[in-house]
Amino acid sequence: MAAALSPDAAYAVRNIRVEKGRLVIGEELRADLRTAACGDAEIDLALPRALERAGGSIDPIKLLPRIHWAISYVLQDKTKAIKWQAPKSKTKGTSRYAST
Repeated sequence: MAAALSPDAAYAVRNIRVEKGRLVIGEELRADLRTAACGDAEIDLALPRALERAGGSIDPIKLLPRIHWAISYVLQDKTKAIKWQAPKSKTKGTSRYAST
């Protein structure tokens, strides 16, 4: 069957499965996603979102772009969270009114 598919489709079929309602990706795809500057936590966070976005489809060829879409949103949210983090207090542990 893999011989009849395009290289991209064969890649998706090899690396994407839906098992018991959960999206499972192979190590080859996970390694490729890690090179896109995201870690395992971001990948695992994006997988359920990608499955929801696919509209119930379990076709790996249709799921591959949804995985990339979900990871892009997770990375975008991550950069926003870092940007809007509250600055750390420089006076931690000392009283503001203590005499020096």
